Amino acid sequence: NRCNLHPDVTHALEKQMIHKRIMTTCIIALAALGLPSILYGQEPVSLQKIPQESEPKETLPTQPQVATSDWQKIAKKLSFIAQIDAYYSLSDRSGADTLSGFGLASLLAPGYRFNDKSVILLMYDAQYYEKREFYSDLIGPRERTEFQSHTLTPIFNYDYGDESRYSVKPSLFYSRTYNKDVAGGGWGDGLYNYEDIGIGVDWKMRRVGFAGADGAVKLGLQYYTREYPNYESLLDLATGIGIEEDERDYDGILMRTGYSWGDKGGFSWGADYYLLRKALEGKKVVDSNGVLTGEEQRDYLHGLSFSFFYTLETIPALRMAVDLTANLNKSNQNYYDGLGTVDLTDDIFMEGFYDYDAYGIRPTVSYTLPIIPRMPMPITTSISYFYQQTDYSGRRAQASGGTYKDETQEETQNEVTLNVQVDMYRRMSLFLRFQYLKVESNNDNEEVYSYNHKLTTYYAGFKFRY
Repeated sequence: NRCNLHPDVTHALEKQMIHKRIMTTCIIALAALGLPSILYGQEPVSLQKIPQESEPKETLPTQPQVATSDWQKIAKKLSFIAQIDAYYSLSDRSGADTLSGFGLASLLAPGYRFNDKSVILLMYDAQYYEKREFYSDLIGPRERTEFQSHTLTPIFNYDYGDESRYSVKPSLFYSRTYNKDVAGGGWGDGLYNYEDIGIGVDWKMRRVGFAGADGAVKLGLQYYTREYPNYESLLDLATGIGIEEDERDYDGILMRTGYSWGDKGGFSWGADYYLLRKALEGKKVVDSNGVLTGEEQRDYLHGLSFSFFYTLETIPALRMAVDLTANLNKSNQNYYDGLGTVDLTDDIFMEGFYDYDAYGIRPTVSYTLPIIPRMPMPITTSISYFYQQTDYSGRRAQASGGTYKDETQEETQNEVTLNVQVDMYRRMSLFLRFQYLKVESNNDNEEVYSYNHKLTTYYAGFKFRY
């Protein structure tokens, strides 16, 4: 869930190197926030003169006039960043009709530079798309056909130290998501619609490289609350007592750290680690007898990633990358299945039901054909392959009829992505994309969830950067 954004930052003051450094740093803060997606805002309020009476009374102070040069100074401190991706898509799932739809992702970030060390950005991030897609509700994959999200994030960046070696970025954010996962339902009916509100701070130290290359260290801390306004506990619906009211809501603490390194020879790498602690105050832990205890659910999600890049400045320019990921989730929550019978002897208890390990690898190769007389627009072609293996340590797989197997659940994900991008102008490009996804699991009970599915999606659209 969450956000991986590294846009090109251009504006009217790009010739001023200090300002360029500050604005680039702020854009990187977007990826550091990681939320599932986050950000953006409104235009800064312009200064206004208060009309004066032709003969003001002496008892009332007059509004001081602002000189034209002062307005020019103010205008030079303003900046604006925009990224817009719009596309048309066709998504086809095996066993279902092809769905056509429109998608839009936008990032708008007006900013104000106080001086050469401090700047503030108000970032608004929004996306909408209509296509077939699967997402997890922590038990299994669910399909949705429409989704939208909106996030507003004010960020303040301050550089300090010798030659601005250090930077600190406090931020606030508010986010809303909407799913159409209920047949015939509206945007406000999505069972898994949620709302986030939080605060965070990020810190970065530059010039910590070695072996003649540059490097940077970054740290981040974030606190947020997530609420699911439409989600109701099945236990509460059955009993009407309100035992587990707001069982999906939680308070999250996210801690991040990372290091990046790059030399002038075209090779670079980075390593990142995060820990997300989720406190579900309304969800109680179930014991081996199917009884709710007084203990509240606590989840700990660990994430570790390594990225390696190598660029060969040839004709065509060749770029190779490999991403390695590992995720480990530990929870004190268990699962008790009464199988819908009054016989207690056939009940199933699974300790550590939500615990899993997931490992993934994504190699990517891309090349860019330069501008030549008969090809005035550079073309970049890329292909990537993603493989992930997920193993659940305490969750048993099920047969198609719902009976439990004597093996733990596991799944594999294979994804191939082809992309062709044509740079039309300095700020605009066209793209075509093909994506094939295949998920296989040894859980064959698909009465509620689609554990095994194939999905093919075609995209055609354009990108705009400012």
